[in-house]
Amino acid sequence: AGSAAVRKEISSALDSFDGIVSDDANGDGIEDSWIQYRLGRPLEAVFDPNQDGHPDYTVSCNLGAPVSIVGPSGETVTYDTYPNVRSVVKDRREYTMTPLALKWAPVIWKAEDFRLGGGDFYAIALTGKDAPLTDRYLASSSAFYTERDEADPKKLTRVSLNAGVPVSSETSDNGRVVAQTTYARGAPVSRIEDRDGDGYFETRSLYGPEGKLSSVLVD
Repeated sequence: AGSAAVRKEISSALDSFDGIVSDDANGDGIEDSWIQYRLGRPLEAVFDPNQDGHPDYTVSCNLGAPVSIVGPSGETVTYDTYPNVRSVVKDRREYTMTPLALKWAPVIWKAEDFRLGGGDFYAIALTGKDAPLTDRYLASSSAFYTERDEADPKKLTRVSLNAGVPVSSETSDNGRVVAQTTYARGAPVSRIEDRDGDGYFETRSLYGPEGKLSSVLVD
């Protein structure tokens, strides 16, 4: 843009831009990314690098900064401040990270330098450097995870972790605690249960080497 007036006009238009910008990264004539803008900042970005018609990454933003990302396997990653992960929902589990323990940055957001002299206009692009979010990788950075019972979704188990290894767990049924388990070296040692729902843990299970059940006591 030549004149200052023209640059100012373009800058103003970008600052208030509401709309969608699409891109064809490899130039084959097929769009593979879309960014929706609100007031000149990314609101949502969708990336389909393999062009199969299904998004591999869907990024939700706040004033341009990613706040959550749905990844290739359907996992939902939520951030404290990008790229520091707060939690990850994967299948039936939700992992809650130890603060600052995990950084996951599949996208980069940056200000485009149009040399207009106005406010910043941000774009989002894939980095291609994100590590697969395996259960083992997530557990190693988590303080705990929760998991719904597949047969009874009202039952929720919370497993506390130390360096990715279980140390204790608690199972609740519709908010009421019904079981507690202690672990040693990642294997269960003992478990108490309230099987009849009277608030009293009448059943105690003990485990031997490698977490094998050795005895069950009922009071």
